[in-house]
Amino acid sequence: MLTPHNIQLHNGDNSGFTVLEALVALALLAAAFIPLMGMQSQFVERIAAQKRLETRLSLQAALSAQLEDVNFMQHQTGRLNGAGYSAQWQAVPRGTAVTSRLSTGDPARFDIQAYNITILATYIDGRQEQYRLPGYGWRAKWAINN
Repeated sequence: MLTPHNIQLHNGDNSGFTVLEALVALALLAAAFIPLMGMQSQFVERIAAQKRLETRLSLQAALSAQLEDVNFMQHQTGRLNGAGYSAQWQAVPRGTAVTSRLSTGDPARFDIQAYNITILATYIDGRQEQYRLPGYGWRAKWAINN
């Protein structure tokens, strides 16, 4: 039977850590993780910025593709709708119209006008972005006779 007199609380072996040593080790470990947490938040911010840029470039490419075949001499304003956005565009002439030429140098059938296209895109979350693209318009100078 064990009595309070024959129980050894300490066997003389000094292996192990004291509470103070464990707390110091924990404090050092926490101090080492502080810069890692800062790097992690910067990483998350950069990923978010990259996603915003990819969204912007994708939208700009989609808008450019939708406006590719528009004759801006006939339509100076318009609206576009897509997945997650709506856009309004306006075409402003740049310079004066020129007559196209045949390879012989003779005047061809079309007048061609360069345009600056301004697009205001509104996302479904209410954010707005403005894009500027070049565009062209054309007008037939005479009809083709059959």
